[in-house]
Amino acid sequence: MQYFLTLTFLLSAEFVIVESCIATSPTTGAVSTAAPVTDEPVTDEPVTDEPVTDEPVTEDPLRRCAPTAINFGTGDDKTPQVDIDVTYSNYVSTQVGDTLETTNTMQISCTATGGLFANMIFDNGIVPVEAEVIPRPTTVTVNAGCSSVDMVWNYVVTFNGQLLEIPFTGVECQQTPF
Repeated sequence: MQYFLTLTFLLSAEFVIVESCIATSPTTGAVSTAAPVTDEPVTDEPVTDEPVTDEPVTEDPLRRCAPTAINFGTGDDKTPQVDIDVTYSNYVSTQVGDTLETTNTMQISCTATGGLFANMIFDNGIVPVEAEVIPRPTTVTVNAGCSSVDMVWNYVVTFNGQLLEIPFTGVECQQTPF
């Protein structure tokens, strides 16, 4: 009859676990085996065959309204030039709370040359109030806003104390002597 006795010892200040087994029988002396000692620390973490990587965690990108979703008018080659370039500036995208949605704003402008006046018109036929002031402006600058929820750019203006937001997809400018 054999008796098996498993002993666990803690060795040294590093607390390396060593397992040993001693088998005995009435006819032979004690035979012992010991598990190999390694320098690897003992942990309670499960062992897996999957490689460990330090890949960065990627987050979904914020949804933004692109300024390029608007058709901006371009100047022509006529002399004197009639159609003038429309540009945007001061584009800002602001995250809404902890969502992926944003509110986006920018300014849209056009500038006449040679003492002429700028006239701006949106593709929906709306002429911005900024273009209808007296004296006539040489530069027209308007504010535009867009929520990434619906991805629609709006002409944003306060007129007679009321905030107006008028959707548009394109804007053109011309310069005229009057």
